[in-house]
Amino acid sequence: MRMLTIVSGGTGFYTIAVCDGATAVEQTAAAELQTYIQKASGVTLAIVAESAAQDKSFMVGPTAFALSNGVEPTGEEQWAIKCVGNKIIVTGGRPRGTLYAAFHLLEEEIGVRWWNPWEEHVPSKPTLTLNDALDKTGSPSFLYRDIYDGLYDTGANFTGSQPSSLFYARNRLNGHFSFAPAAYGGTIAYGFPYHAHTFHLYFRPEQYFDAHPEYYSVVSGVRTRNGQLDLTNADVKALMKQKVRDSITASYANADAKGLPRPIMFSVTANDWRGFCEEPSCQSVINSKGSSGYLLEFVNEIAADIATSYPEVILDTFAYWFYIDPPSGVAPSSNVQIRYANIDLDLLHSIGHSNNAPVRSKLQSWKAISDRVIFWDYAVNYYPNPPIPSQYDAKADSEYLLAQGLTGALIEHEGTVTTDMWDMKVWMEAKFLENPGLDLETVMNDFTAKYYGLAAGYVNNYLYQSRLLADSTNNFVTFGTSFEKYGYFTLDYVNWCETNFDQAEAAVSGDSIRLRRLRHCRASLDRLIIFRWNALKNEAVSRGVAMTFSRKKSAARYVNTMKEQKALRSLASGSLIQPWNDKAVDDEIRQMVIPADLAEVPYRCMIDVTADRFRLWTANGGLTQIEDDRSLIGQCTKVTLSGFDTQANANLHKPGVTIGLYNPVNGNRTIRTLEIPDITPNAYKLYYCGTAKLYESDYLYIFRSNNVQVDMANLISGQSDQLYDIYVSMNFEGAVYGGSSSNLDAVYIDRILLVGKGVLPTELNGVSYAAMTDFSPESFRLWTAGGGLARIEEGHALTRRCAKVTLNQFATETDRAMHLVTPSIPMLIGVYSPANGARVIKQIFPADIALNVYKVYKMENLLLGAGDYLYLFSSWVIQCDIFKAFTTDPNQRYDIYVSIKFEGPAFGGDLSREDAVYVDRIFVVRR
Repeated sequence: MRMLTIVSGGTGFYTIAVCDGATAVEQTAAAELQTYIQKASGVTLAIVAESAAQDKSFMVGPTAFALSNGVEPTGEEQWAIKCVGNKIIVTGGRPRGTLYAAFHLLEEEIGVRWWNPWEEHVPSKPTLTLNDALDKTGSPSFLYRDIYDGLYDTGANFTGSQPSSLFYARNRLNGHFSFAPAAYGGTIAYGFPYHAHTFHLYFRPEQYFDAHPEYYSVVSGVRTRNGQLDLTNADVKALMKQKVRDSITASYANADAKGLPRPIMFSVTANDWRGFCEEPSCQSVINSKGSSGYLLEFVNEIAADIATSYPEVILDTFAYWFYIDPPSGVAPSSNVQIRYANIDLDLLHSIGHSNNAPVRSKLQSWKAISDRVIFWDYAVNYYPNPPIPSQYDAKADSEYLLAQGLTGALIEHEGTVTTDMWDMKVWMEAKFLENPGLDLETVMNDFTAKYYGLAAGYVNNYLYQSRLLADSTNNFVTFGTSFEKYGYFTLDYVNWCETNFDQAEAAVSGDSIRLRRLRHCRASLDRLIIFRWNALKNEAVSRGVAMTFSRKKSAARYVNTMKEQKALRSLASGSLIQPWNDKAVDDEIRQMVIPADLAEVPYRCMIDVTADRFRLWTANGGLTQIEDDRSLIGQCTKVTLSGFDTQANANLHKPGVTIGLYNPVNGNRTIRTLEIPDITPNAYKLYYCGTAKLYESDYLYIFRSNNVQVDMANLISGQSDQLYDIYVSMNFEGAVYGGSSSNLDAVYIDRILLVGKGVLPTELNGVSYAAMTDFSPESFRLWTAGGGLARIEEGHALTRRCAKVTLNQFATETDRAMHLVTPSIPMLIGVYSPANGARVIKQIFPADIALNVYKVYKMENLLLGAGDYLYLFSSWVIQCDIFKAFTTDPNQRYDIYVSIKFEGPAFGGDLSREDAVYVDRIFVVRR
């Protein structure tokens, strides 16, 4: 063995010889070698024709020298690197094989890495040598390898001219969203109109629905433009055949003009919503062959027609959502491809985990009836994105898919800024899509060592601890999992991680790039601290354990990290602004700045509507969107009285300022009117406007003009007819609003916050909400000195949060005994009056308890007085200032309702549950 010296002492000893008749891709391979050898060594090697090759040369492409030495890979992406004498053969099949050989040489022999679309790693090698025993070959394991990150998706198929990044091609991704230009071999792409959910693109409702409603599905007895197509309609079938043919013609012409490979896959897929047709002819097929069979029969018929003219074309359709189950009595045609997209995939664990047994079972059933199956892998966690160590599953998942004989995979992984460790995960996904046989530990350590430098060991430890935690739970985490599923993150874990990251930052304190990357890695922990703050704080108090972190510090660091990464990533390859990712970052930043009035409410229980989402009626002037540094979110809607076209219109915005709701069925409902005594001028204030039942058809309005509006439809979808506390953040200025006459008369509105209170318990059905005051857990006063008491998020509570009394967490047995319920010692509910002292108004005995469910306990016809508060238990550890619900009438009588759940053997329940009492709501109702 000897070392071949490529560059030394500022001199290059090699040339780069390109084969005769080289394709554009092979010329690119030579250029990539030249570029990165120069970046590593500082020396630019000459690119020459094969005939000008000297003894010391890189022989790029299927040169005569390579062929004469038996190096002749033929697969489209097969590649080979081999030293023969002083020459280094870099070759492969067409179109992309030689390019892949160049990339493998740069990565594996020189040490180049392409981390993401913005950053790369090129080691400094002023003396560059290669081993003359070099002899490598390879070919990607999967035919189709794709990662969808949303960066370059313009909502239409790649035309070859829109901005893109070479990150994907350099990491040997070749699918639709790799966006490789012709010089890099193009991609295995989908033709027009798009890669997925194409029914509404082929049959645009605005073009067809009015004239041909029969083309569209019947839902609840009527044809709907927002459903699916009627797949048994003969005209729909005929038109779809022609439309697919037209798409093929247009796609081929576009590819030919751009020098790209012709797309051979065309998507015939249902829209991304429900609404399969309920007409008898459609239901007959669904009942006999399943929802997937109903779709598949239609696609098969289109595919049969296309095959007569385009035998090379593959029609792609989905196994997805409500049609994920394999069909009965029908199989995909040989020119039909199934993309299996199971939204019930548990991303906290590998595909091989027991949680994913249904995913595997259904996939295997589809594979049994089709040789063309692509796996749509959901790696994205849209929110809240805590630490999820899925890196450990990348190899096993790819090995499993390969063993099943799948054609390939599309991994959905948006959120380059906000997603947990996106850079490492996506880079690893690309590596294992190409070669599942790589060693997992080697790949992980390669990334952390080069990307985080001296902090690598700390990052590795963080990943390992996160993996141990994930392995300790069977919690099922999908891309849209509810917050309760993240309860396995313990205080001990967070304390350890916080200390670990502090040490990691100290290790790279002089390296600004590694510090930036480390802060981004830490962002997921900061996000966890923020959204689990209440639970973590309660655990710390109940256990008497110090917290090594603070929400305020994490929020500040997180906001700065998001801004820092947005600035780095908003321009990819210097060419394309990323609005989707920018908005995701902005939304996350806004979540960090909750008004202090609502600090105790878990953020996920709020609907936060910022000024950029208001609907403004500006025809009469007076309204503008502005930036405002005084606002927590930095922007607002400004209402300027002097800006209106008439004095009458201006007057509609003077006190009282009305906040109300409107829908066509329930009409107008005013929920609060702000007069001058209610207003605090010259500062933003969160004004509580009342509690109201909201409907999807509602819009909330501000001012008597109704010219500032917010639609409820998209905010409370699926949660209509529930109760919400309504807050509006406003700043009033000028004499009209009780402020200084030196200021312009204006109102600044930056956000509206809706705090979910759930539905009313059934025990209050028929009770007028106007006569009711609803106290949520945030308004309870908790006495926690003796332990055992915490506010938590709780999925069974109607408000999804409660005060929890945990018996085994009290400091003493005496404290614990005060919260038991026995035949002789009931649970007490009482009222304390400053005038009359304490009195018990309810005793709860074991026979009164309904185990494991919330039950509402009623106390009737009570005469209550100013300053009265309610207390629970003989310890009085939960208190509520019910006097806030009282009227000024001293003879007014009230009913009180308290919603409580008991669990555990201490209360006669299941031994597997801990002894605990949950209190989620207290209602005071005027009689």
